[in-house]
Amino acid sequence: MSADRPLYAHLFDGVATREVRLRLLEETYEQARALIEAQSWAETWGEDAFLIIFAHGLAYLRAELAREHGPGADDMDETARLRGEWMAAEAQYAVMKFRAYTLTEENRRLRWSLTAAERQLALAEQRLAQFRSEVQVLKAQLAAQPSNAAISPMCSSGGPAPAPVVAPHDHHAGGTWLRQLWCRLTNRARR
Repeated sequence: MSADRPLYAHLFDGVATREVRLRLLEETYEQARALIEAQSWAETWGEDAFLIIFAHGLAYLRAELAREHGPGADDMDETARLRGEWMAAEAQYAVMKFRAYTLTEENRRLRWSLTAAERQLALAEQRLAQFRSEVQVLKAQLAAQPSNAAISPMCSSGGPAPAPVVAPHDHHAGGTWLRQLWCRLTNRARR
Protein backbone atom coordinates (compact mmCIF):
# COMPACT_ATOMS: atom_id res chain seq x y z
CA MET A 1 0.00 0.00 0.00
CA SER A 2 1.09 3.49 -0.76
CA ALA A 3 2.61 5.32 2.18
CA ASP A 4 2.90 8.60 0.24
CA ARG A 5 -0.89 9.18 0.46
CA PRO A 6 -1.54 9.87 4.17
CA LEU A 7 -5.03 11.25 3.38
CA TYR A 8 -6.37 7.74 2.71
CA ALA A 9 -4.09 5.86 5.05
CA HIS A 10 -6.81 5.65 7.69
CA LEU A 11 -9.00 3.59 5.33
CA PHE A 12 -6.81 0.60 5.96
CA ASP A 13 -6.39 1.05 9.73
CA GLY A 14 -7.18 -2.15 11.56
CA VAL A 15 -7.46 -4.11 8.32
CA ALA A 16 -5.37 -7.20 7.84
CA THR A 17 -3.69 -7.21 4.47
CA ARG A 18 -2.09 -9.91 2.41
CA GLU A 19 0.26 -9.46 -0.44
CA VAL A 20 -0.53 -11.61 -3.43
CA ARG A 21 1.47 -12.04 -6.57
CA LEU A 22 -0.74 -12.37 -9.62
CA ARG A 23 0.15 -13.22 -13.13
CA LEU A 24 -1.87 -11.10 -15.59
CA LEU A 25 -1.97 -10.96 -19.30
CA GLU A 26 -0.15 -7.89 -20.57
CA GLU A 27 -3.33 -6.78 -22.34
CA THR A 28 -5.35 -6.96 -19.07
CA TYR A 29 -2.65 -5.01 -17.21
CA GLU A 30 -2.62 -2.28 -19.91
CA GLN A 31 -6.45 -2.02 -19.82
CA ALA A 32 -6.37 -1.65 -16.03
CA ARG A 33 -3.58 0.98 -16.29
CA ALA A 34 -5.62 2.95 -18.91
CA LEU A 35 -8.69 2.85 -16.68
CA ILE A 36 -6.70 4.08 -13.68
CA GLU A 37 -5.32 6.99 -15.72
CA ALA A 38 -8.74 7.85 -17.20
CA GLN A 39 -10.26 8.07 -13.71
CA SER A 40 -7.21 9.82 -12.18
CA TRP A 41 -7.05 7.13 -9.50
CA ALA A 42 -3.27 7.07 -9.61
CA GLU A 43 -3.11 10.64 -8.27
CA THR A 44 -5.35 9.77 -5.36
CA TRP A 45 -4.50 6.14 -4.60
CA GLY A 46 -1.05 5.70 -6.07
CA GLU A 47 -0.12 2.02 -6.49
CA ASP A 48 -3.22 1.02 -4.52
CA ALA A 49 -5.36 2.05 -7.49
CA PHE A 50 -5.29 -1.56 -8.66
CA LEU A 51 -7.20 -2.43 -5.48
CA ILE A 52 -10.13 -0.35 -6.73
CA ILE A 53 -10.30 -2.41 -9.90
CA PHE A 54 -10.08 -5.62 -7.87
CA ALA A 55 -12.82 -4.41 -5.46
CA HIS A 56 -15.13 -3.41 -8.31
CA GLY A 57 -14.58 -6.72 -10.07
CA LEU A 58 -15.25 -8.63 -6.87
CA ALA A 59 -18.46 -6.63 -6.25
CA TYR A 60 -19.61 -7.34 -9.80
CA LEU A 61 -19.01 -11.07 -9.44
CA ARG A 62 -20.85 -11.19 -6.10
CA ALA A 63 -23.85 -9.41 -7.63
CA GLU A 64 -23.88 -11.86 -10.55
CA LEU A 65 -23.76 -14.83 -8.20
CA ALA A 66 -26.58 -13.39 -6.09
CA ARG A 67 -28.73 -13.03 -9.20
CA GLU A 68 -28.06 -16.61 -10.22
CA HIS A 69 -29.03 -18.03 -6.83
CA GLY A 70 -32.21 -15.94 -6.57
CA PRO A 71 -33.02 -12.92 -4.48
CA GLY A 72 -31.38 -12.71 -1.12
CA ALA A 73 -32.62 -10.89 1.98
CA ASP A 74 -30.88 -7.68 0.89
CA ASP A 75 -32.50 -7.87 -2.53
CA MET A 76 -35.91 -8.43 -0.95
CA ASP A 77 -35.46 -5.40 1.29
CA GLU A 78 -34.34 -3.30 -1.65
CA THR A 79 -37.26 -4.55 -3.74
CA ALA A 80 -39.70 -3.69 -0.95
CA ARG A 81 -38.15 -0.24 -0.57
CA LEU A 82 -38.31 0.42 -4.31
CA ARG A 83 -41.91 -0.84 -4.46
CA GLY A 84 -42.83 1.52 -1.62
CA GLU A 85 -41.17 4.45 -3.37
CA TRP A 86 -42.93 3.54 -6.61
CA MET A 87 -46.33 3.37 -4.87
CA ALA A 88 -45.70 6.72 -3.17
CA ALA A 89 -44.72 8.25 -6.52
CA GLU A 90 -47.89 6.82 -8.11
CA ALA A 91 -50.00 8.32 -5.32
CA GLN A 92 -48.34 11.70 -5.72
CA TYR A 93 -48.89 11.50 -9.47
CA ALA A 94 -52.59 10.74 -8.96
CA VAL A 95 -52.96 13.69 -6.58
CA MET A 96 -51.13 16.01 -8.98
CA LYS A 97 -53.27 14.78 -11.88
CA PHE A 98 -56.47 15.45 -9.93
CA ARG A 99 -55.19 18.85 -8.83
CA ALA A 100 -54.35 19.72 -12.45
CA TYR A 101 -57.89 18.72 -13.46
CA THR A 102 -59.50 20.86 -10.74
CA LEU A 103 -57.27 23.81 -11.63
CA THR A 104 -58.22 23.43 -15.30
CA GLU A 105 -61.91 23.44 -14.41
CA GLU A 106 -61.46 26.44 -12.13
CA ASN A 107 -59.59 28.24 -14.90
CA ARG A 108 -62.49 27.55 -17.27
CA ARG A 109 -64.98 28.92 -14.73
CA LEU A 110 -62.89 32.03 -14.24
CA ARG A 111 -62.78 32.58 -18.02
CA TRP A 112 -66.58 32.28 -18.13
CA SER A 113 -66.91 34.78 -15.28
CA LEU A 114 -64.53 37.15 -17.02
CA THR A 115 -66.51 36.91 -20.26
CA ALA A 116 -69.76 37.56 -18.37
CA ALA A 117 -68.22 40.54 -16.57
CA GLU A 118 -66.93 41.97 -19.86
CA ARG A 119 -70.40 41.67 -21.41
CA GLN A 120 -72.02 43.30 -18.38
CA LEU A 121 -69.48 46.11 -18.63
CA ALA A 122 -70.31 46.64 -22.32
CA LEU A 123 -74.05 46.69 -21.51
CA ALA A 124 -73.49 49.12 -18.64
CA GLU A 125 -71.46 51.39 -20.92
CA GLN A 126 -74.28 51.33 -23.49
CA ARG A 127 -76.83 52.21 -20.83
CA LEU A 128 -74.59 54.99 -19.52
CA ALA A 129 -74.26 56.43 -23.01
CA GLN A 130 -78.07 56.23 -23.41
CA PHE A 131 -78.62 57.98 -20.06
CA ARG A 132 -76.12 60.69 -20.99
CA SER A 133 -77.93 61.35 -24.26
CA GLU A 134 -81.26 61.52 -22.38
CA VAL A 135 -79.70 64.00 -19.94
CA GLN A 136 -78.56 66.15 -22.87
CA VAL A 137 -82.05 66.07 -24.38
CA LEU A 138 -83.65 66.97 -21.04
CA LYS A 139 -81.17 69.82 -20.52
CA ALA A 140 -81.96 71.13 -23.98
CA GLN A 141 -85.71 70.97 -23.28
CA LEU A 142 -85.23 72.71 -19.96
CA ALA A 143 -83.18 75.45 -21.57
CA ALA A 144 -85.87 75.95 -24.25
CA GLN A 145 -88.67 76.55 -21.70
CA PRO A 146 -89.46 80.07 -20.53
CA SER A 147 -88.15 80.53 -17.04
CA ASN A 148 -91.01 82.74 -15.74
CA ALA A 149 -93.90 80.31 -16.31
CA ALA A 150 -95.57 79.35 -13.07
CA ILE A 151 -96.60 75.74 -12.84
CA SER A 152 -99.14 74.42 -10.40
CA PRO A 153 -97.94 71.41 -8.40
CA MET A 154 -100.97 69.32 -9.38
CA CYS A 155 -101.62 70.88 -12.84
CA SER A 156 -104.55 73.00 -11.71
CA SER A 157 -103.88 75.53 -14.49
CA GLY A 158 -105.22 73.17 -17.11
CA GLY A 159 -102.56 74.25 -19.56
CA PRO A 160 -100.04 72.00 -21.19
CA ALA A 161 -97.70 70.37 -18.76
CA PRO A 162 -94.04 71.17 -19.12
CA ALA A 163 -91.45 68.55 -20.07
CA PRO A 164 -90.22 66.65 -17.07
CA VAL A 165 -87.17 68.14 -15.47
CA VAL A 166 -86.04 64.98 -13.72
CA ALA A 167 -85.39 61.79 -15.65
CA PRO A 168 -87.85 58.98 -14.90
CA HIS A 169 -84.92 56.79 -13.87
CA ASP A 170 -84.14 59.02 -10.90
CA HIS A 171 -85.94 57.54 -7.90
CA HIS A 172 -84.64 60.24 -5.55
CA ALA A 173 -86.73 63.01 -7.07
CA GLY A 174 -89.49 62.56 -4.52
CA GLY A 175 -92.20 61.76 -7.11
CA THR A 176 -91.80 64.96 -9.20
CA TRP A 177 -91.67 63.11 -12.46
CA LEU A 178 -94.80 61.14 -11.50
CA ARG A 179 -96.71 64.41 -10.98
CA GLN A 180 -95.51 65.71 -14.31
CA LEU A 181 -96.51 62.49 -16.04
CA TRP A 182 -99.92 62.66 -14.34
CA CYS A 183 -100.36 66.22 -15.54
CA ARG A 184 -99.52 65.27 -19.11
CA LEU A 185 -101.94 62.37 -19.09
CA THR A 186 -104.77 64.41 -17.59
CA ASN A 187 -104.18 67.30 -20.01
CA ARG A 188 -104.42 64.91 -22.98
CA ALA A 189 -107.59 63.43 -21.57
CA ARG A 190 -109.19 66.92 -21.28
CA ARG A 191 -108.54 67.77 -24.90
